[in-house]
Amino acid sequence: GTYLDRSARTPQAIMRLAQMAYHRNPWVGTAETVVTRKVAGLPWHLENGEDEEYEDPMPADVREVFDLLERPQAALPPEMRDPGMLTRRSLVSITSRHMGLCNVSYWFLDQTNALGQPLALLYVNPARVWPVTTANGRIVGWVIDPGDEYGHGGTPLELSELLPFYLNPPDEGP
Repeated sequence: GTYLDRSARTPQAIMRLAQMAYHRNPWVGTAETVVTRKVAGLPWHLENGEDEEYEDPMPADVREVFDLLERPQAALPPEMRDPGMLTRRSLVSITSRHMGLCNVSYWFLDQTNALGQPLALLYVNPARVWPVTTANGRIVGWVIDPGDEYGHGGTPLELSELLPFYLNPPDEGP
């Protein structure tokens, strides 16, 4: 009966339980909705290295970043877009909600160029992501949707392909 069952074997299983609490417990859902709306509604801007806000007309490379953040999937063909993640507000909303519930959220940097700039930003549910680590715990990559509770199988990703957002640094592990 508890929403965050200590018998869950993996951090990913605990994340799934936390996400279920959002939908099943009216207090959790209401609290996360209030926070998410405030975060997604915050004004935002891009700054240069001297903490000065870019204003219009922006340099072309800055405009590309601005447009990518405003419409994270605009460059993808319509059939490849996630209808629920077409705007900055929708991407920030799910990112904020899962940060609150799971302490972490991820963006997949889709089709990066030689400079590491993505064509699109795709949201990845943190309960689907497993870190790949060295023996001393350093993260060297990711696996999405592994076939077992040990992180084997699934879709491997390079460390640079996922951008994690942590609410707080984890107490232990990645």
